[in-house]
Amino acid sequence: LNHSKYANNLQYYRTLYLLNQIPHFDLGNIIVTENEDLVSPVGVLYVYRYENESSLQKWISEREDKIQCKVGLNIDFGQSQQPALDDFADGINTYDFLVNLA
Repeated sequence: LNHSKYANNLQYYRTLYLLNQIPHFDLGNIIVTENEDLVSPVGVLYVYRYENESSLQKWISEREDKIQCKVGLNIDFGQSQQPALDDFADGINTYDFLVNLA
């Protein structure tokens, strides 16, 4: 790795997971581990296993306000950040907000 801060962070979590016996896959340039948190540390990728689609939908709906975008069968990868004119970030109508500032 050519980025010392990333490499240091990767080494820190590699050591942390080994010492705490947390199951993980060390792929050399990234560590993969199971975790339900939405935000992972730099150098770590969290994965979440679900039993069926309904349990996944429940998990997503419980975190809806913290999820920025979703991709899958109905929204292709790379298309989630191309909103329509009536799609508003965080459910806030930016136009109405700006108009009502005065």
